[in-house]
Amino acid sequence: EPTGQPTRQPSSEPSRQPTSQSTETPSQSTSEIRNVIVLMDSRYVDSYEAGNTLVSITSFPNVTTTSLMSYQSNSIADGLLIGIDALVIPELESGSFFGALSASDVAALRAYCEEGDGRLIVLGANRYWLGYDIELLNRLFGFALSHFGDGIHCETGSVSYVAYTGTSSMFDSGPSTLPYRSAIYCLDASSLPTTATNVYGDSSVTWVSTFLADAVVFIGFDWWETSAIEDWESVLHIAITDT
Repeated sequence: EPTGQPTRQPSSEPSRQPTSQSTETPSQSTSEIRNVIVLMDSRYVDSYEAGNTLVSITSFPNVTTTSLMSYQSNSIADGLLIGIDALVIPELESGSFFGALSASDVAALRAYCEEGDGRLIVLGANRYWLGYDIELLNRLFGFALSHFGDGIHCETGSVSYVAYTGTSSMFDSGPSTLPYRSAIYCLDASSLPTTATNVYGDSSVTWVSTFLADAVVFIGFDWWETSAIEDWESVLHIAITDT
């Protein structure tokens, strides 16, 4: 087991550049468009992987994106998510996003997921940065999620793929399996609350899971790798666009 930080050393820029922040075409009606905010604040997310995530999202049809470059406390409480269908949190490698939220933000974000039509999508985060992904979910919703085993069981590729469990109608149109890509941060399946769904995984691990009747989605891939990720992009697209 490694004791230091990973040896991956990407440049600070994403490997692919988004061509625009909207894939809307003139023929699309407003009702078809999904409005998405992607957290891009480098105090919390890794700029490289967040950039790759943004590129994937801007390639999706019927999706408009807003890059949140600097989060100001109380922004969610003050209405940041009004009219927004999904808030996407890329890999929280740099810091605790939960720590940036005021008590009013926490209440508003919970209401956005539990009482409204919004969806929170959290991507897996590197164990070397203290599990800010599960910290966000645990402290927001009172879960007791944990990463599986020593924290590198999935990260190192010891599991080459996982299958769709067939338990989520939301992902019935998704891929039948998900392949390993660098890197995956899986959750311990036994730590899921009874109301959660292990969408892609097995009795031990979950790579993709949903909570609160699909209002919250965890996707374990961190978007460091950018080749042959179409199946992962399909899962992210479904998470954003499924209503």
